[in-house]
Amino acid sequence: MLTTLVLTSAFMAAQAGYNMPSAPPPPRPERVQKPAPAAQPAAPQPVVDTIPGRQLKDLPNTTIQYYDVTGKNLKAVNQSITEAQQKKDASGKTVLTTSGWAVDATFRKHTQNGVCKVDSATATFKATAMMPRLLTEQKLKPADQVVWHNYLAMADAAQAATLWFAHDHARDVEQAILASSCDGAQAAGSAAVEKLRAQVAEFQRTYAAAHAAAPAPAPAAKPKE
Repeated sequence: MLTTLVLTSAFMAAQAGYNMPSAPPPPRPERVQKPAPAAQPAAPQPVVDTIPGRQLKDLPNTTIQYYDVTGKNLKAVNQSITEAQQKKDASGKTVLTTSGWAVDATFRKHTQNGVCKVDSATATFKATAMMPRLLTEQKLKPADQVVWHNYLAMADAAQAATLWFAHDHARDVEQAILASSCDGAQAAGSAAVEKLRAQVAEFQRTYAAAHAAAPAPAPAAKPKE
């Protein structure tokens, strides 16, 4: 007998907690007779952990969806991202789909000599990742374009880390089902995915805290020509 158990979980798009750094404020005007102020340093950029083979595009059974944003500067782009994520339809439901994952678990069981036993279990991971797509990138200043691309890399890395964590622990659902009785297989699978959901949420909190506190890397020295 083949039994199917579909368990899902959703989380807010990872980039929602990682707004782009604001552009540095313009220097205050100085009187002509005073020396010109030093150049304003670029806004510090967050550390981006990119692991080869562990990006969003590398996740099995994962669909990457894009939502459009606009803006001629970083402040406007941030505002557009916020508005897109908070936009609601007439019923009050958020229009933008959140990133999320699901575990589709199937298991087989058989009865022999009046004793039922779970023979096998397979957990299949599926996910959807939401990413912003800037329609007005060409209107940004070159320095702001650098910030934008860094932001995209950070959003990809944050979501990839979360979804890979869920993917890697999907087998915990299999093990829970295999260790259960036939009558308790459904409940065991549900409990396992609830545990995984809590683990993923904790992973997200830890990841966000670690990367929010991480200092921006110093620029590498250019090699002499």
